[in-house]
Amino acid sequence: MKKLAAGILTVLITAASMSGQNTATGGAGHEYDGVELKDSQTNKENSLPVEIKINETIKVRDYSSRLLGLAYDWVPMDQMKLAVPEEGKAYPAISEEYLTLMQGIPLPLNRIVCEHLSWKKSIGALADRQKHKRGTWDAGGVQTFGPSEWIKSTLQIDPSAEFVWCINMNQEAPEEAAELAEFLGASKENKWGKIRIESGLEKPAKIAIWELGNELDWSGHKITVDEYIAKCKAYIAAIRQVDPEAKFSAHAATAPWSPNQAKNWKDWHRKVLAEIGKDIDYLSFHPYYHGYSIDHIEKYLNAISSDIKESPNPGIKLYISEHGKWPPGSGKDWNKYWYQTHALVGCLDTAEWMIRMMSRKDIGAMTYHCHSSGPWGMIYRDKTSGKLYSTGIADLFRLLGKVPYNANVVESKVSGKYADVKSGDLKFTVASVYDSESGCMYLLLNNRSPETERKAVFSFEKGEYRLEEITSLSAPDMHSFNTADAKNIKLSVQKFESGELLKDYTIPAKTLLLLKLKKKWSLSGMLF
Repeated sequence: MKKLAAGILTVLITAASMSGQNTATGGAGHEYDGVELKDSQTNKENSLPVEIKINETIKVRDYSSRLLGLAYDWVPMDQMKLAVPEEGKAYPAISEEYLTLMQGIPLPLNRIVCEHLSWKKSIGALADRQKHKRGTWDAGGVQTFGPSEWIKSTLQIDPSAEFVWCINMNQEAPEEAAELAEFLGASKENKWGKIRIESGLEKPAKIAIWELGNELDWSGHKITVDEYIAKCKAYIAAIRQVDPEAKFSAHAATAPWSPNQAKNWKDWHRKVLAEIGKDIDYLSFHPYYHGYSIDHIEKYLNAISSDIKESPNPGIKLYISEHGKWPPGSGKDWNKYWYQTHALVGCLDTAEWMIRMMSRKDIGAMTYHCHSSGPWGMIYRDKTSGKLYSTGIADLFRLLGKVPYNANVVESKVSGKYADVKSGDLKFTVASVYDSESGCMYLLLNNRSPETERKAVFSFEKGEYRLEEITSLSAPDMHSFNTADAKNIKLSVQKFESGELLKDYTIPAKTLLLLKLKKKWSLSGMLF
């Protein structure tokens, strides 16, 4: 217990120093104020059966790389010294420690929020950058890990990375957003393109989505929907002058479960859809789970999607631009439970969310909150040793990244106790992804039960499959988490050479498994 408590303290000190969580009503950490949150019940059975039927002929959706997105925050990245000045050089160097730590983590979609940061003051030679307030809880400073460094480092980790820029609609004019589009996408003949290239970014950044502000109906912003729509029109017009093909996401109401929002929350997105629906491609929404069970949160997603279908642009997709496990507790005690967001319990809760979203055609993109800020971090720097380390969330993304992008998520039917996706006691979830090019099936099997193993029996609509590899994410306890000195959440891989057909398998308690299967071949080399 002493070792666990010390580890929790390390994480809490780290998280608190990076986020400086606001305690003012309506700010960060208060999205569930006035809401009664009930923890899901813990089952005590040692073992339970489950039946899994997979139909490869029914495609649910594609396994999109944009489901594996990540959100970032400027100030924590700077505080962790992910880029450092180099003597005699104009531009900061990316930390090799950071690049090494992040290897193998897929970063296909990367979101940055600029509610306070001035991008113009944070680019170019380090000597030319200007000190300014960069975040809600920031006293002010020069951004060493600026836009160029963020994009450059991300591409070094994942060369195919795309980006989401959440526009600073509070402090920067539409004309400055247009100049930003030039900085990110123009050639060397353009003033801003030249500055980007000089900083080491020869090629334009791939901006997948321009997000139109962050929770502007919430916290210290609280603008009206009419004011928001007027702003959106101006920024869309300005950016499209530079990039006519730009894609935009407007945001839906924040925290609609909050008593202050619950009554009229639909009015916000309905008016946005009616007035600018034809100009946007996504609606952003910020669900946090456990907290509320996922089946409860899906009721809000369903309501938004239903309104989209009746709007002038029924092709709009949902962009889950923030998601993560909500830590239990409230008020002054809230930060005592922050570690749970990236302990094993948080990793399995997030795995459940991602598996559930794989079954929904209306989800166009997601970005997990987040890379390094507050309790949800994928990486932290230890305050005592100064060493960077990764949480279990990093290995969760590594596991999910082993499934081929654009393969088919196919129908899975699951029968058994605690396996009903429409029930608040859900503990066992499944996703099946079939890659027709390789003939491989990838089964994601998430057992969130702390004590109960699941004895699964499998059946496939077309053919039989041999077990080739199992990747497992687990830990000694649901509340185990990584520190700079101990990697308690383990990612392990087991390969199989025997070619045994998969008929049944026992999924251990508190474990996420990825089973890679290969379709059985006939002697003639044809698939059965």
